[in-house]
Amino acid sequence: MFTKASIKLAPLLVMLALAGCGGKGGLPTASDWETEEYQAQGGLGQLKASSMYARGGTGKGVTVGLLDSGATPSHPGLAGKYVVVDSFEGVDPMDSNPEFRGHGTHVAGIIAAGKDDSGMHGVAYEATLASYALEFDENDDVVDFELGKATDELTEFGVRIVNNSWGKVDVHNDYISITITEVTRNSMDAYFPYGLPAYRRYVEADGVQVWGVGNSALPQPSFHAGLPLLVRELERGWLAVVSVGQDGDLARYSQQCGVAAEWCIAAPGGNKPEDAGIYSTVPGGYDHYHGTSMAAPQVSGALAALKSMFPNLGFQDVRDRVLFTADRNGIYADSSIYGKGLLDLDAASRPVGGTLFSLGRYDGGPVVTTQGARLSLPAGAVSRHLAGEEILVLDRYQRAPFLVPISHYAGGDGGGLSMRHLELIAPRHTSPDEYEAPVQAFAGEDFQVSGTSTGAWLLGAGRGAGLMGGFASLAGMPLPHGDFRMARNALGMALGFTTEAGEIHASAATNPEEAGGPGFGVTSWSPRSVLTASFVGAQTDYALGASFASGLKRPSGLQGTGAFELSGNSVDLGFRCDLFTGDAVRVGLNNRLTHLAPHEGALLTLDSALLATAGLDLSIRLTRRATLNARLSLERPVDSGEARIRVARSVDEGGRIDYDDIVIDQGDLLQFDRAGVSVSYRGDPGSVYGAGVMTVRDGFGRTQAIAGVQAELRF
Repeated sequence: MFTKASIKLAPLLVMLALAGCGGKGGLPTASDWETEEYQAQGGLGQLKASSMYARGGTGKGVTVGLLDSGATPSHPGLAGKYVVVDSFEGVDPMDSNPEFRGHGTHVAGIIAAGKDDSGMHGVAYEATLASYALEFDENDDVVDFELGKATDELTEFGVRIVNNSWGKVDVHNDYISITITEVTRNSMDAYFPYGLPAYRRYVEADGVQVWGVGNSALPQPSFHAGLPLLVRELERGWLAVVSVGQDGDLARYSQQCGVAAEWCIAAPGGNKPEDAGIYSTVPGGYDHYHGTSMAAPQVSGALAALKSMFPNLGFQDVRDRVLFTADRNGIYADSSIYGKGLLDLDAASRPVGGTLFSLGRYDGGPVVTTQGARLSLPAGAVSRHLAGEEILVLDRYQRAPFLVPISHYAGGDGGGLSMRHLELIAPRHTSPDEYEAPVQAFAGEDFQVSGTSTGAWLLGAGRGAGLMGGFASLAGMPLPHGDFRMARNALGMALGFTTEAGEIHASAATNPEEAGGPGFGVTSWSPRSVLTASFVGAQTDYALGASFASGLKRPSGLQGTGAFELSGNSVDLGFRCDLFTGDAVRVGLNNRLTHLAPHEGALLTLDSALLATAGLDLSIRLTRRATLNARLSLERPVDSGEARIRVARSVDEGGRIDYDDIVIDQGDLLQFDRAGVSVSYRGDPGSVYGAGVMTVRDGFGRTQAIAGVQAELRF
């Protein structure tokens, strides 16, 4: 019907940009993209395209090919969009045909019309276009030689998405589509001596051909849309598209997926006569058209927009993604009509099957799940080092990349205080002879211990996260080798022996399960097992202690779980003595030296550190029953290094992942100043009441405080 002039261009250099969930400073929400242009197009809302835009899928850097009636590069909505124009001097050659007025221009606008606050915008509004005008013979068949030539040129140019809003029809039967089930392999080979080999080469090069199924209301798709039925190797690079109206039902004119169900999907194309149709560019302005010709470019634009989000995925991977995530609910479960379902850009632009942190240099390398990953830091560390930072995660389905704010996994709740810290500054038991019963039992916020004494021997057992502190109560005074936090179901035993020189105590505890429970407080650890030994002087005026903790979970001020889990060992040495002991006043000194030796974790690495703590305790007996307690302590790193959070930043077309380390000075993480005061009152029979306040200042300048009351009643 018309001829074309051939234009040779150099291969395209396609620049692919990565976008993801969230962004620095926070990306706008989906509703911010639902502008008048968005609403005017007529199909974007049905596709949930605004959700994809909010995640960065715009088509930037991707070129879509069009085999159609031509192009109108002068249209304002398409200005600068064409990188290839192969038609009559840039004019849509169908413009003079009332039946096909501006067909190629309308299709081009649906794919990539710019977002310029006028008219409408395309699905991939930042994509570019490579337009080829088709040449027809006297029977309105596309000239096979020209089709093969155009396909090979697109392959050479690097264009890997081609929209085909046309098909083979029977001109002697009122332009009824010829369906794939009417064609034999022999007749197809005869019809396609040049085009079919070009299609094979295109699919081998990771290309995707998108086809409307036809407008003849038949139960089978058109010949071209159903081609993989006869040439199976084309299926991985083929998409057939049926049209739905604004109500979501199959459009009255649309053919069905039929035998192409495995590579077929539904998209908005408008319905006649009740729907206005799809609004897009035409020569001289904008207009509404209906047809599978309008549904196919919705899918082509979707592929381009998603590809711009996922540079490491191949074009055929993106094709698989839209089929896998299509809406199959309700009427769309009928695959004979709708194939894989209705195109859903919200689902396609989300992580599929959960997310993973990458550990290797490439997207196919080692990974660890993001499930349960949590990093707790002092608030000052978060605001100083993590504000606005993002980490790249991969989905399980295709290793598709998404940029997520690190704040999703990290928060400023490390080093938090709890009521347990008031117990530490208001000890409930200050002497071993307070209870003369052979059996003693102690219960706290998160532990239960009991002990029995026979002569010089003391045997204890307990459970809970704070059981090591409970064992210290059995010794008659807090032991000088740290405050270890374990899992809630941790189990332990303690053994004590009294000599003339003093008391020897040993205890061991372990977590029955591999993962330790979360610790609370600024000096607590969550190890898997703890071994302690201590010696308390005969008059309980001094004590020496040592401990070993395996599976270290939490150096001070830092707590990680999942991919941020900490492991390693610590050795803790302590000395406690009474500087002054009187009838009403006691002054005690606490000194500790702790060596932290963490292992390298999946995403969190800590250097070994040496930590020193010096504390001063004051106890004043106000009355026979009431005591004032005060505590001041300074905790400083003697030798410390760095904490490094490994963060994946980007991935390229080849799947190579770039990483960066966020570095935090461990000296800030390990530095704490503490001060507290409390009053305890001992009632009858053996009841204890207390009230106190404690403040902590960390190495980032943040001060926390907690105040509370507590009571222990014995029955």
